[in-house]
Parts: sequence; structure tokens; C-alpha cells
Amino acid sequence: MSNSVLIMGGKPINIDITNILNNYDHICRINLNTKNKLPENKDIFYVNNHVYIKMYKNKIEPEILKSNDYYYVNLKALKDFNNIIKNNEYCEVIEQYESGSNIISNNILEELNCPYKFTKAPRCGYQAILYFLKKNYKVTIIGFSTENKQNEITYYNNNKKKSIWHDINSELKILNWLYEEEKITII
Repeated sequence: MSNSVLIMGGKPINIDITNILNNYDHICRINLNTKNKLPENKDIFYVNNHVYIKMYKNKIEPEILKSNDYYYVNLKALKDFNNIIKNNEYCEVIEQYESGSNIISNNILEELNCPYKFTKAPRCGYQAILYFLKKNYKVTIIGFSTENKQNEITYYNNNKKKSIWHDINSELKILNWLYEEEKITII
């Protein structure tokens, strides 16, 4: 029997998910997603290398991050994540396996027989999907873009600009293929 995981991306979720969270063996949150996080829940955080190094390993205070590298991120989100780390309210923090490259992710896609590949570095959420698929989890996602829109607003960042480091078109082709092939479920 495989473990089930709900991977929570950063897109705003317009439904009450409190009861949904109880249906999974594990909740995996991408980067600073603390929405509906309860202190007693020991969720997995799958984070990019910047969050991992600055907030998890080096424990840089939120106010310092906000005044420098994370000027575009909601201070409350930085504080919430910081408190979770300080209070040990997590099961595990996993650093993304690939930064600035798509080689490992495309190799995993090849193993899955996916006809599409990432043309640029995949974002953290896509890496989390592949990470858990490779570990034979039953993967469900929520809070991910399923269509190409002009903004990349997350619930903790209203000013995010489109990234030149990622290609949403290849990401969406891959996401839709994973869904159509029933490798993942989307809420």
C-alpha cells in the first residue's frame, strides 16, 4: 500500500480545505505555504534552495529577509514559516533536488514515459510532484496553476513577476499529462 500525499502549492485556494487535509497520510507544503497549517500537524515542507539555506539552515530573521532578498514576500508569511521552524512544527524540510537545471527532472519524466520535458528549470512544486511519484506515493495536488495566466500571484506574494528561469508552458504540458495519465490527482 502506498502512502498518500497532498502537495499544496502557493496559489490561492477558494474552498475550505480543513476536512480535505485529514484524508492524506502526508501534507507537503511548497516553500512558504502555511495556509490551514495547525501547530500539531507535522507537515513536510518542500522548499527551494534559497528558503532552505536562508530560513531553515541559517535561520535568518524574517525582518532581515523582508528588508533584503524577500522584499516582495508578505512579512506575515515569513514570520509564520519562521515560527514553524523555531517551534519544530514540521515533520521534515526537504530541499529541492535541482536548482537552475532540468536534467534530473527530465530523467524522471523519461522514466515515467512522459512525452514532454522541462525546457527550463522546473519550479519547486513540480520537483515535489516528481520526488513523491519516484517514491511511489499516491500524489494529489492543490494550489497549482492549471492554465497559463499572466500573473503568478501566490497567497503570500501579490507582486510576483513572471520568472525568466521557468517555462510555464512546458510545466503545464507536463502537469496535464501527469493528470491525464492518472499519475496525479488535482483538487
